[in-house]
Amino acid sequence: MHELNGTYIWHYVDNEEKIEGLNGDKQYLICYERPTENGSIWHMQLAYWFKEGDTLTIMEKNGTPHRFDIKKDGFYIINDLNDGKGGLFFRALGVRYWTEINKPEINPEEVLTIV
Repeated sequence: MHELNGTYIWHYVDNEEKIEGLNGDKQYLICYERPTENGSIWHMQLAYWFKEGDTLTIMEKNGTPHRFDIKKDGFYIINDLNDGKGGLFFRALGVRYWTEINKPEINPEEVLTIV
């Protein structure tokens, strides 16, 4: 059995308006905070980087297309498990850290144990 370990370099974001050097064709792991009455709640989420002027089309199961024109650079979350109650596509606000996720170059059946 192979053991999968990874080293992730977390990049701190002090200004969401000045993030540079990301590719739009990759998924990133972001850490963002949501302020509440009792302090901040931190979330980790997979997100895509889009630049102003990019376009994304998401197709529903029934074939209905939804086109999104990106008006601002940033990390965007695609909710492909949308049940009609939440947003299908939205910009993540409050991002403080991001890292690249490298895809494993190994067959999952060689490393997963399902009981």
